Amino acid sequence: MYQRKKKTTKTAASIRQESARARNKEEEVLEYAQSLTQRFLGDRTVLIVDSNVSSRASMAKVMSRLKIPPIQVLTASSCKEALQFIHEKTPEIIISEYEFKDGTGIDLLPHHIQNNKNSLKRIFILTTRVNIPLVGCLAAENEVDAFVPKPFTAESMQNELMYLIEDKSKMNEYKKLVASARESIVLGDFETAHSLLDQSLDVTHEGLEAHYLKGVAYKKQGDPLSAEKSFKAALDFNHYHYRTMVALFDIYFENEKFNDCSELRKRMEKIYPLSPPRVKELSFLALRDKNYELLSHYFEFYEQWSGKTKDAGKALGNGLLEYGKLLMKQKKFREGVSKFRQAEVASEADPMIVTQILSTMVSYGLKDEVKGMSSRVSQSILESFEVKKSESIDFFIRGEYGHSLKLGLSLLKDGHKDPLLFQLVIMGSLSLNRRETVIEDLIEQATQAYPDLKKDFSSLIEMSAEGFIENVLKIKRQ
Repeated sequence: MYQRKKKTTKTAASIRQESARARNKEEEVLEYAQSLTQRFLGDRTVLIVDSNVSSRASMAKVMSRLKIPPIQVLTASSCKEALQFIHEKTPEIIISEYEFKDGTGIDLLPHHIQNNKNSLKRIFILTTRVNIPLVGCLAAENEVDAFVPKPFTAESMQNELMYLIEDKSKMNEYKKLVASARESIVLGDFETAHSLLDQSLDVTHEGLEAHYLKGVAYKKQGDPLSAEKSFKAALDFNHYHYRTMVALFDIYFENEKFNDCSELRKRMEKIYPLSPPRVKELSFLALRDKNYELLSHYFEFYEQWSGKTKDAGKALGNGLLEYGKLLMKQKKFREGVSKFRQAEVASEADPMIVTQILSTMVSYGLKDEVKGMSSRVSQSILESFEVKKSESIDFFIRGEYGHSLKLGLSLLKDGHKDPLLFQLVIMGSLSLNRRETVIEDLIEQATQAYPDLKKDFSSLIEMSAEGFIENVLKIKRQ
C-alpha cells in the first residue's frame, strides 16, 4: 500500500543528496554552507587541534572554503596549546584529533563545555586514524557532537559540520528546553534543570534526552535511585542508547547490582567492544561470572588504549591471572603462560600479581618460564618477600634443601613471618639432619607466631620431604 509522500523542507542533508545526483548543484550547496556557517559562527573562532601539520592544513582549507576569515581559525598541535586557546579565545567550534603526547582530545571537552555552557552554541568534533572502535566508544560516552574517523575528505568534513550547525540552528521547543536544562546542570542549578526537563516532556513524545539528563542531574545530586529510574525511562525510547547504558551501568555497579550489570554489559558490547574507562568494573564482572574469555578480549583492546590507569590494569591483570591458573589446572600450560604474560603486561608487572604468577609456574615445574619472567621484571619485585618465599619453595622442590633453608632463614631474620615460611625452614632443617635442639627452637618460634598452628608445626617431624612437597603444591594450586 502506498503512502502519501510527506512534504520536506530543504536541509543540508537533502542538498547533499541533490549534489551527488547533479554536479551543477555544487555551487548552490557551497553557498548555503558558507551562509549557514557564517550565521552560526559570527565573530567567534574555530579551533583545529592536530599534531599532524598536513592534517591541520587540510582542515584550514575546509574553513577557507567556507569563507571563515583566517583570523577566526586557530590551530594547535598539543593539548596544552589547545587548552590555552579554549580559555583565552573561547572557540565555538573545535575539531580535534584524539591522541596527543600530553593528553587526548576528550580531555579538551570538559573545558569546551565549561566555557560554552549553551550546547546550541558549541560544536565538538573528534577525529582519529587509529584505534577507531575504542575512540568511537569514548566519543559515544561523552558529549561529542560527531566522531569522524580518518581518512576523510574535505567535502565529508564540511557536510558533517553543516549537519551539526543546521541541527543546532533549527531547534524545536523540546530541544531548546533540553539545551537550557543541560546548561543548568553544568552550572549546578538542578532545580531549574528538572523544571525545564519536565516542561520538555510535556511538549514531545520523544523524551530520550530529557530522561537521560534527569538521570545525570539526579546522580550529581546524590540520588542513585531516581537516577536509575530516569536512565531506564530513557532506554525505553532507545534500548541501545550508549551514553545512557554506560550511565546506568555505573549506577548498578556502585550499588552492587552485579546481575543487572552483567545483563547490561551484554547489550553495551553489541555497540562497542569495550568501554575503556570501565575496564576495572568489567574485569571484576568477567571474573565473578567466570566469563574468562572476555578477559582476553578486553586485554586486546585495553593494550591499545592510551588512557590506561593503574587500578584498571591491576583489575584486568588479576582476572587474567585467575584465567591462567585455571588453564594450568587443565594442563593447558602454553595457554596458561600466555595469560600470565597478559596479566603481567596489563598490571605493569604489579608485584603481587608477578609473585603469584612465579609461584604458580614454580609449582608446575615451568623453570624456563620462571627464568624468562625473572629476566623481565624489576629487581625490586624479584627481591620482594613473596618472590623470595617462592624461590625458597622452588629450591626445596628441586631437593636443594641447603639453598632453601638459607633463603628461608634470611627472610625470618629480616622480620618476615609466614606459616609456610616457618614450615620450609623446619623441613629444610629436618632434611639436612640439623640438631634436634635447633629444630625444636624453630618449632617454638613458629608456635609463638602462630599458636593455632602448633600441631601442624610439630607434625612436620614425622613428615617426609616428598609428603611436604605434595602438600605445598596443593596449597599453591588453590
